[in-house]
Amino acid sequence: MRENLELSNASSGQQLQSDANARKELQNTLEAVAAREAAAKRALDEAAREKAAQNLRIRDLEANLQQVVHATSPKKRGRASSLSGIHLASLERELAETREAAARSEAVAAKAEKSASQARMDAVRIENDAVAMERRLRAEVQEARERAAEQTEELEFLRSQQGAGAAREEELMQRIEMEEAKVASMEKLLASSRDMSRLEDELAKTQ
Repeated sequence: MRENLELSNASSGQQLQSDANARKELQNTLEAVAAREAAAKRALDEAAREKAAQNLRIRDLEANLQQVVHATSPKKRGRASSLSGIHLASLERELAETREAAARSEAVAAKAEKSASQARMDAVRIENDAVAMERRLRAEVQEARERAAEQTEELEFLRSQQGAGAAREEELMQRIEMEEAKVASMEKLLASSRDMSRLEDELAKTQ
């Protein structure tokens, strides 16, 4: 009987360690996802600012270009014609370069948005896994408490029989201690799961 208790206790310990490792992995993964999304949002914001500035510059260049083109029309050519031609070429070159830069900023923004979207999907998957783990742990805590309550009730009954089952009393006491230790360990895991829930809340606020 003692060997069975030891095997059961060892099995419970292994499961708890496995749960702790899984929860830690979820925590680390969620933190990495949060960092990835934050970086993507920063890149997206920066690209949006650059694109807005480039679009504004493009409008200014286009307006200036129209003015120079108008000034260098055949009817208005004069001594400044050659200078206007140089200015026109310079404006056209800058306009082309600014449009290319705007296109690059748009590509960067699209890539950052894709990365942020993927991070959000990853976060949802991790949150679902965490919720499933928390539900399972809560169910196991409840089951362990119920077993401990039943064993405590049986132990009290045996004690009322004035030592009629000393061996069974010892076994029950060991089982109760084992269930209580299991409950304490699982509640510790649940507490750390609440810490992860706070991180999930913080991540959700950034979306």
